[in-house]
Amino acid sequence: MTAEDDKRLAADVLGYMTAAGLTILLLPQVFKTYKAKHTMGLSHKMNITNFFIAICGIAYAVLIGEIPLLVGEVVVFFCAGSLIIMNLNYKGNTKKMKEMHQKYLKLEEQEAKNLEDAFHANVVVEDGMAHVDTNSSIAAFIEGNGDVCE
Repeated sequence: MTAEDDKRLAADVLGYMTAAGLTILLLPQVFKTYKAKHTMGLSHKMNITNFFIAICGIAYAVLIGEIPLLVGEVVVFFCAGSLIIMNLNYKGNTKKMKEMHQKYLKLEEQEAKNLEDAFHANVVVEDGMAHVDTNSSIAAFIEGNGDVCE
């Protein structure tokens, strides 16, 4: 093997590692979306952009004869294409999921209001968790004799 052959082998190995990395990066999202049957939280613009970039990458890889690059771009093409198709197919499911999420947020707000009313305290909802403001009257209730100080 010549130095040029070694260089070519190293380039091919790196190319195939990149293709494997793209597969590892994109396939879990495809499987998760397929299993969940909704695309809420996905950037559809990114998937469309990725899809068209993959088309350009495939053409480039064919023109220069780089098989590892071609493999990687084909993976991106099929994964992005699958996500675009799932977005179109699951659009109704995604809308329902967003509506359910909004109802859930309203329930969280109502639960916080109920806690505020029950404990005469300020309740803050962050990241789906209700937190009692310790500077409010609940702190006085806990530290005191049970009387709520307003």
